[in-house]
Amino acid sequence: MDFYKALREVIKKEVIPHHDGIIEGGIGNNFARYDYFRGMGYEKWYIGINLEKPNLLVREGLIYREGNCFDVKLLTSILDEYQLKSSIFITNAALADCLLLDGVNIENVVEALTKVFKEQLHLKPAGKFPITISRVNFPEQTDNKEYHKFMRFLEESRKRGWKEKVWRNIILLKKEV
Repeated sequence: MDFYKALREVIKKEVIPHHDGIIEGGIGNNFARYDYFRGMGYEKWYIGINLEKPNLLVREGLIYREGNCFDVKLLTSILDEYQLKSSIFITNAALADCLLLDGVNIENVVEALTKVFKEQLHLKPAGKFPITISRVNFPEQTDNKEYHKFMRFLEESRKRGWKEKVWRNIILLKKEV
């Protein structure tokens, strides 16, 4: 299935009807996801978090926070401030960027997301390396650094009760309650 067709399906079925807020980790200067979600009809809170301020003017309606998007204190303070009860954490290639940094502890990243969220949506979770259902189900057939870091993230998530649904370059994680 085409990436944007799958993304539209996920947004319509999994995001718009179920979430009172979107927290986008690692938004940087790329507001394309914000524009896309708004264009699909998402009208609730949209909060972007990045380590540094954007070089561009932030879009009207987008709340921008400076900080580490895997900081539990920052995330819970945002959820409390906006009274979000059913938010979703999303990334657009930022997960891959984060996992490739030297010194990043994948277990700590997963633990932070597990403490705060019940759903995650990661677009291009292994960066430019395409993720597919077969690559998730048969990891031994793939040799790529981004892919292996993503699979470690996925394995740690599974240990903490997350279940995945995979489309090409899109992964939706839901925490089993």
